[in-house]
Formats: sequence, structure tokens, C-alpha cells
Amino acid sequence: MEIIFLIDNEKDYPLNVDMLQDISYEILKHEKISFPFNTAEISLVITDDEEMKEINRLYRKIDSTTDVLSFPINDGKDIKSNILGDIVISYDKAKSQSVENECTIEEEIAFLFIHGLLHLLGYDHDSSEVDEKEMFEMQEDFFQKFFNK
Repeated sequence: MEIIFLIDNEKDYPLNVDMLQDISYEILKHEKISFPFNTAEISLVITDDEEMKEINRLYRKIDSTTDVLSFPINDGKDIKSNILGDIVISYDKAKSQSVENECTIEEEIAFLFIHGLLHLLGYDHDSSEVDEKEMFEMQEDFFQKFFNK
């Protein structure tokens, strides 16, 4: 399977795209999703807190920044398109959280990316405690697979 990344990183923040592609491949392989043309497309935006706050305000009506937002194309886990959607990560937030979580910025971005990708695949942590537990366990399992923390 080919994974196409459309990356918007205007401020040229350090980003390990190969690692994110490897993570994407493992998660999509785990989910056993069959994509048209055997290709999946993910849009990734790396931004700062100021722009993230604006995006959060515009789309979620929350006037504060956040670490990651996801905008899925598909409805829930019913994946019908090879275009999965958009993941937006605040580099500023990832940087500060990496200090709090005692990890590298690369690890924090990977953790947030995994979270965002799971949302694009229909996982949710706001609907029920069962769904939250499932999503967070998957997020942690995939993170551990790559970082052995």
C-alpha cells in the first residue's frame, strides 16, 4: 500500500516524515482497510499555537489552542475513500508537552499523529468510556511499538 502525505509545514518545523509514514502503514495494516488503488492519502499540517487557536475557534467554537485536531473525510469507521482527512498538530504545544512528558519532540509529534490518525479512522474518545479506553489503548500500543517507552 502507498501512503501519500500532503504536508503543510510553512515554518519548516523539524519533522520525521519517514517515521510518520511507517506509523501510518502499521496502523492501516492493523485496521485491514482496503483502499481504492491501494493508496491512502493523509493531509498533515504542522502549525503554531496562534494558528491552532484560530482553527479551533473556527471549527470547534473553542477559543484556545490545542495539541491536535483531526478532520476526517469518512463517516466513522466506514472508510469509503482513500482520502482519510486532515491532521493538524501544534508544534508549540507538542514542544511544551514533550517537556512535561519527558520525551523528545519527535516522540510527542508521533504520539499526537497517532491520536489524529485514529480519529481519521473513526475512533473516538468523546462518545463513551468504552470507546475512550479502546482508542487510548490503541494509541499507546502503537506508540510503544515505535518507541519502546
